[in-house]
Amino acid sequence: MRPVKIAAIQMSLREGDVEGNTAKALSFLEQAGGAGMTLAVLPEMWWTGFSYRRLPGFADGTPASLRAVGDVARRHGMAVVGSWPEKEGDRIYNTAYVIGSDGSVRGSYRKAHLFSPMKEDVFLASGDSLTVVKMEFGALGVLLCYDLRFPEIVRRLALEGAELVVVPSQWPEARIDHFWTLLRARAIENQLFVAGANRAGMGGTVRFGGYSGVINPRGETSGECGSDECVAIAEIDLDEVAKVREEICYLDDRVPAVDDIVSR
Repeated sequence: MRPVKIAAIQMSLREGDVEGNTAKALSFLEQAGGAGMTLAVLPEMWWTGFSYRRLPGFADGTPASLRAVGDVARRHGMAVVGSWPEKEGDRIYNTAYVIGSDGSVRGSYRKAHLFSPMKEDVFLASGDSLTVVKMEFGALGVLLCYDLRFPEIVRRLALEGAELVVVPSQWPEARIDHFWTLLRARAIENQLFVAGANRAGMGGTVRFGGYSGVINPRGETSGECGSDECVAIAEIDLDEVAKVREEICYLDDRVPAVDDIVSR
């Protein structure tokens, strides 16, 4: 067995309130660490929200925020994933960082698919690479929110060895059924675990849907929140990925020639 205890942290946040958001997130992380979690996942842009015009300034403080989260991770021997604004030149990225149980940054992923209805594509730059991080507990892939609607990206993560894919999100209540349907679909079609950590509460006029949780390779729920602030806790066994793939392995039954046509 390769047991992993996952905490998908579902929190409300305030746009631009980095101090308030930090205090709340660190409190949740302390609770998760105290409960012996292996991995905690924060919502997308949990620190700043999508306070677009202030993101360049906030991004200057991202290294310090990463260190603060890393201190909690190291103290509890717990990995943490969440997303922060990242600055490179005049570009700002929505970047998910994977923090190891030693508090160090083990990898990062820049959100590839930007949600144009909320003008992400106007204010943010798109990433162009994928991330699978070899952690002590297994191979971890990372997506961010809207990426979940694009099945090709998860398939590539699976082909590169991911056994667990985490999805920090800000998914609205109006489409929360889509969120759960897509989490389950990505888990089933790639025979891996998927953990979604979604935002709760209001952001301007938008109510975010919550319902964070963990899906196993058979599409079954291993942990789930409602719509309010909550921590979805799941205890999984990553060896289940190999067991499920021994029964029927979609990945082995692929037709590469057809995949090449689809990806053109």
